[in-house]
Amino acid sequence: MAEGRIRSQSQPSGPHHLRPGERSPIPDPDSGLSPAKPARQPAPQVLLVDDNVDDTSLVSLVLMQAYAEARIRVANNAMSFGEAFEQGGFDVVISASRLAWTDGLQVLQAVKERWPRTPLIMLARAEDEGLAIEAMKQGLDDFLVKSSKSFVSLPMVVGQALERAAARQSEARLETRLQTLLDQSGVGIFRATLDGQLLEVNPAFLRLFGKDSLVDASSLDLRAFLIPGAEGGDPISRFDEQGHLEREVEIQLPNGSTRWVSSTQMILLDGEGDLVIDGLVQDISELKQSQRSLERRAEQLGESNIGLKRFAALASHELREPLRMIEKYTRLLAEEYGSRLDPEAGEYLSFALDGAQRLQRMLTDLLTFSQVEVTSASFERVSCQEVVEKVLRDLEGRIREANAVVTVEPLPTVLGDRSQLELLFKNLVENAVKFHGDQLPRVTVSALQQQDDWLFVVSDNGLGFDAPGDELFKVFGRLRPEIPGSGIGLSICKRVVEYHGGRIWAESRPGRGSTFRFTIPLGRGRSVPRPLERLGGSLRGR
Repeated sequence: MAEGRIRSQSQPSGPHHLRPGERSPIPDPDSGLSPAKPARQPAPQVLLVDDNVDDTSLVSLVLMQAYAEARIRVANNAMSFGEAFEQGGFDVVISASRLAWTDGLQVLQAVKERWPRTPLIMLARAEDEGLAIEAMKQGLDDFLVKSSKSFVSLPMVVGQALERAAARQSEARLETRLQTLLDQSGVGIFRATLDGQLLEVNPAFLRLFGKDSLVDASSLDLRAFLIPGAEGGDPISRFDEQGHLEREVEIQLPNGSTRWVSSTQMILLDGEGDLVIDGLVQDISELKQSQRSLERRAEQLGESNIGLKRFAALASHELREPLRMIEKYTRLLAEEYGSRLDPEAGEYLSFALDGAQRLQRMLTDLLTFSQVEVTSASFERVSCQEVVEKVLRDLEGRIREANAVVTVEPLPTVLGDRSQLELLFKNLVENAVKFHGDQLPRVTVSALQQQDDWLFVVSDNGLGFDAPGDELFKVFGRLRPEIPGSGIGLSICKRVVEYHGGRIWAESRPGRGSTFRFTIPLGRGRSVPRPLERLGGSLRGR
């Protein structure tokens, strides 16, 4: 047995690591080539199993050139090999294919049984190449046929073997952490045959199904829920082209209770070439319960909304007639007896008439608000350019009265409900014209395509406001009570935008105008206007 640090007398006293392409101080007697050097690595602990003194000396010398601080232990007989086995702690084992007391296959089996992750490299005689190939099938990491050239390349082979071993060890640590994380998260892991027989499970799987061991879990009939079709049909046909299958199924536990689980499975070949199914299983019972609660809540809200709409329609219809009578007779009273009343009484009649008319408008707007409901079934391709042009025609009188300028930049075609979009643009443009200051009112309508939606902008140079966004869109929220209005217009805008899957917000400062922005998701068949084409124009009051 020999152990210790071996250094060539011609080598510098300090460690010397060669860069790729550098010449080694040890020449190759056959070719004159320098030994190939691996990348700089920590000094390995090497077990060299060989009873040929010349070979062990040459191997030790070559390795020390690459790893100056390497610790090399030579086992040249059965006793020294046994002692090395007792010591352990080796990073790599290098063994001859033939020894006086055993052969390389026996050494390989002993090493892999004791240290499964330790790489083993075989130095084979030319006539033993078949033995080395057989050893590769049994887990040998690499082999070299003994020659001057192979000894020179040994450091690189050792370096590659160490790198592979480190990668395998890192993968094993990562897999262990992943398994621990999945287990602590309650995710069950299993491997099963195509006919549903369990091969491997983790503790979380056992807890999920109320079992104590793999043997106990083998009584589970996976064919009924995890691997559909395995009970009679071809289970492979249930997987997609990538060999994946996802399912949500309700299972019954041994105690009689039921549980919903989500199963993600993948079909693959195991190490022996047999088709198996690897899968993950997770308890989603609480999620299913929450979904059912949400569905019931949605049904209740739907029924409540229907009732509210009916009530709004009924209230609007029933209240309009009394209001119409109040307005009619108040007007007649003013016409017939207005001249006989004193100024204060005349003012009271004016207030009564104005209140009746305002209540009429509020009822109309409230009914409109309750009826704003858009479903995808009613969506169609709508040209926003045409919608805004129609809105401007409808508002032409008010635009002229305010002496306003409305500029419409190119607008896209979107997927939506035409009547609701008309209502949206009408309210925004009408507000922009109505809430103006002393200067000439100017309103701009534009749109910009974003990644997932269209961004529409309606800006003005009007009075502006200073109010939080949540207050701005509330029903009956009026920021300027002195200006006539029902306070429902912006609530209608918000409702329309949200039914179209978008959002709306505003930016404003008192006296600096307002900018309203809203989004409409991109839809199929959308058309994008040419950026430089003026599809809209200006409508100026006279």
